[in-house]
Parts: sequence; structure tokens; C-alpha cells
Amino acid sequence: MNKKIPVIFLLLLPPLVVLLARCPLDPPQAAAGRTAYQGASAGFADTKVYSNATLEGEFAEDRVVVVLNMSSSLNFRTYTPEDFSEVNCARVTDSTRLTMELVRRQLEAQKTGNWSGLEKHVKSAMLVNVDKFRRILDLTLPVN
Repeated sequence: MNKKIPVIFLLLLPPLVVLLARCPLDPPQAAAGRTAYQGASAGFADTKVYSNATLEGEFAEDRVVVVLNMSSSLNFRTYTPEDFSEVNCARVTDSTRLTMELVRRQLEAQKTGNWSGLEKHVKSAMLVNVDKFRRILDLTLPVN
């Protein structure tokens, strides 16, 4: 009986290792009480995080945050309150404006092959993963 347990363990070990290698640990946001969904569309992976917030939670009463999809993030246009007429916002602030400018410069460097304007970013490995970049807009509402 004692010899059977190690043999069974050794037989189950390889599938267990494969299973653990294929199932990564939960991301930090999932561990904090949120549910993460990983999907793929248009050839790139996209992670969506759903909050378990309730109406009793603490929220900014006059703000809405919007995360743009990939194509809208890379159109580099300036958004105004008129673009969000359905929520009647008073102001639109691009929280990722500086990062967007770096993404724009990176895409231009990729197109032209001239990275001299981004030399400092290249040397310090401070470039943006363009495929995962998403713009975040902060909409200020006129009323709570």
C-alpha cells in the first residue's frame, strides 16, 4: 500500500504541472474582489475587469469615466462635451493625454523608421505597448 501512493502521485504529477502552467494565478484586481474576463477579438487579447461595486459604495458624484476601445484610442482626436451629448457632460478631460502623445510619436517612428525623437524613451525602455493602449476620458457632469 505504501508503494502505491508514491506511484499514483508520480502518475498524477505531469498532468497537474500542465494544468498549473495553463492556469495563471488570478490578477491582483480579481483577488481584490473583482471578476476578470479575458477575451480575444480582432486579433488581440483584451482584458475586461468588472467591478463588484454597489450603490452603497463611495463614488465621485459628478464624474463618469469612459475607456475607449482600440480604434477610438488610436484616432487621436480631441473629444468635447458635444461628443457625449447623451450624458450632457460639462467637460471632457483626457486622463491619458500625455501617453497618447507618446503613442502617436511611436507610431510615426515605426512608420518612418526614425526613432531619434524617442531616443530617451528607447534607452530607458519606457515605450508604450501600442496594442494594449486605451484612452481614458473623465466626463464631468453638470449635476450630481
